[in-house]
Amino acid sequence: MCPMTDVVTRADLTSYLFNKQANISAWPPELEPVAEMVRGTAFFPGGSGFWEPEQEQGLPDVMVVGQDFSTKSEHQAMLAGLASDVDSATWRNFLKLAKAASLDLQSCFFTNAIMGLRKGGSCTGPNPGYVRRNKDFVAATHDFLLEQVQVVRPRLIVILGLPAARVFAAIAADLASWRTLKFRELDARELSIRKAIRIGDVTTTCVVLLHPSYRQANLRYRRLDTPTCSDPEISLLKNAIAEALPTEETTGVQR
Repeated sequence: MCPMTDVVTRADLTSYLFNKQANISAWPPELEPVAEMVRGTAFFPGGSGFWEPEQEQGLPDVMVVGQDFSTKSEHQAMLAGLASDVDSATWRNFLKLAKAASLDLQSCFFTNAIMGLRKGGSCTGPNPGYVRRNKDFVAATHDFLLEQVQVVRPRLIVILGLPAARVFAAIAADLASWRTLKFRELDARELSIRKAIRIGDVTTTCVVLLHPSYRQANLRYRRLDTPTCSDPEISLLKNAIAEALPTEETTGVQR
């Protein structure tokens, strides 16, 4: 059953979702909730989720979704002004990709599939709390990701990395193939972009990309037919944008 959601505005979106994620109670021992958001640009729930939070527009057309925010120590450094999320490899590499693919950052809500902070260890690799033994937290994760999609109602969801894609596979039957397949298999079967995907009561386009942290090193794992572009993910993201966010030029219709 889909969670019930309220109608929110762009200005209210971050605080609405932050209050909702604070209701998650089944935290596994490896994770803890985010108690305070950092100022400036940062993925939700560590920050506002907006490139320019002060921009007053409608709800974003695009959700950009990673696996989880980071570790407790990295988040504390950001709160203390000793580090910035936007200086991370995730942002540096994603910004280059977004520019090359002409993705409007102001149209995006940057968030994560799994809430909370890792108490220790690395910020990379599969989330240590999102495992079968923590069934209540896994269920809460699925409910909250569904809540995010139904509140934002994005026309395009850009998913960063296979761990985040696995979570989407658990909430959308149309994405079941993403549960086990690797990038080469997804590309070979033309499953990296999925159109008209039902997530709760939202119909959207989904595209899965390499996680930006190691994007250049892992491009060799993509097997996309892009003879005119040396970076296959640029073409992939451009195609997803054209499919989900048609312009006047591509549709011939005045908006």
